[in-house]
Amino acid sequence: GSKMPFGEMLFESGGSGAAGQTSTGGGGWVHSVCFSHSGNRLAWTSHDSTVSVAEGGKTSTVNSLSSETLPLLCVTFITENSLVAAGHDCYPVLFVYDGAKASLTFGGKLDVPKQAAQKGISARERFQNLDRRAS
Repeated sequence: GSKMPFGEMLFESGGSGAAGQTSTGGGGWVHSVCFSHSGNRLAWTSHDSTVSVAEGGKTSTVNSLSSETLPLLCVTFITENSLVAAGHDCYPVLFVYDGAKASLTFGGKLDVPKQAAQKGISARERFQNLDRRAS
């Protein structure tokens, strides 16, 4: 994009949606901001569990996606189109940005714990064990 004068606001995100205002999503305070490797995209996480991506260039776009997690505290680009965010839920989450469609989608949890194999014990075995201890 063109060079902006110092101190001039580029855009405002998270409007209230009141009369005359358009909401671009991303309400609440911002926890983390990250530029993509090329510097053409900016991602941020808001306290309302929203991840937003702004793409610069001739046609600037802002896309937001509300997640169903607790607030996300940090975000970083791992590729030009992939973001990883983490927050109060204590696991990293993948988001994928499609520049051609200008859409942001949820890619899934990255740190899924493995379920421990539990040895099943039948009710009969449980009562036999209790009976052995009682005598």
